[in-house]
Amino acid sequence: MNNKIIYPDINYKQVTELDLLMAPLIFPILVEIAPTGKTLTYIEVVELVKARYPDMPEVSTLHHRLVGRRLGVIWRFTEQYGYPHIGSIVVNKSTGECGRGVTEILDPVKERIKVRDFDWSNIELYFNSYLSKTKEAQKTKSKKLVKRKYDEAKTIFFDYWALVKGESALKEIELSKSRKELISIVESGHAPATALSNILLNLLKKQECKNLPDSGYVYIGEYQNVTNDEPLFDLVKIGFTERSVKDRESALSGGVIGPLKFVVNTAWKFEKGFAFPVEQELHGFLDDYRQMGEFFINNDGLIEDLATQFISKKYHYESEPVVINGELLIDE
Repeated sequence: MNNKIIYPDINYKQVTELDLLMAPLIFPILVEIAPTGKTLTYIEVVELVKARYPDMPEVSTLHHRLVGRRLGVIWRFTEQYGYPHIGSIVVNKSTGECGRGVTEILDPVKERIKVRDFDWSNIELYFNSYLSKTKEAQKTKSKKLVKRKYDEAKTIFFDYWALVKGESALKEIELSKSRKELISIVESGHAPATALSNILLNLLKKQECKNLPDSGYVYIGEYQNVTNDEPLFDLVKIGFTERSVKDRESALSGGVIGPLKFVVNTAWKFEKGFAFPVEQELHGFLDDYRQMGEFFINNDGLIEDLATQFISKKYHYESEPVVINGELLIDE
């Protein structure tokens, strides 16, 4: 077995539960196609997976934009074991070739010849074993908090509060009553968004928040080029709105026809009072990926994956998906 990582650029630093769930559904399809010397597009991969597993809820949300992340798991496996990179048979529909992240570090044409001539008959057993070990390794990973001094924590929180306090009716929170607790949470190493979310959710449970909207939305979206619908940056915005998702899209697009547009890829409708605290909770949870303000480095759908997992596990009863993969599911 080869444990040397030759191509580190095609390995994702963060592997999600959905990556590990989808990769073993994709891998057998690639193994079947490999001996033929043919290629598959990202869209074709999605169609084949959906055809084989029509009753899996997670499969229904699989989108071709996220296939690259799932292939990242397969890339890491083939690299670690010294096998040909079977993911090289998956290509972009418009270019007919692998993405730049692959073509910059290997010759995909030559790699596909290796894939075609390799005996894949028993490799799936090794892949399943690799996934089991990876899942166990994921469980052991935890972020280490770095404690801060009181004055530093105080400055960090109130600088953050100045930026977000006008976003919601929840600004009526009597901040002075929770001042010590808020600073203490930031002192312990948590993001200020986490501190704010903790306090707001606690006030909601105690029914101590007034004048709340009947519902609200948490959304994840990106700016796209209007001519080809391609993202302009590998950044997504995690936001909150009391208005409809479509209204928010229009507002962030500038309300006029132009060279770019804002598109909501994923959104949830929340029960009274929950949307803003949950948005803040996501901001704290994903703080390591924050680029600026409400924009986060997406890494081929990583943020959407992590946010979806987080909300589905913790807020299953308080939320309802309204947009998945850019498709509006219900009338707002």
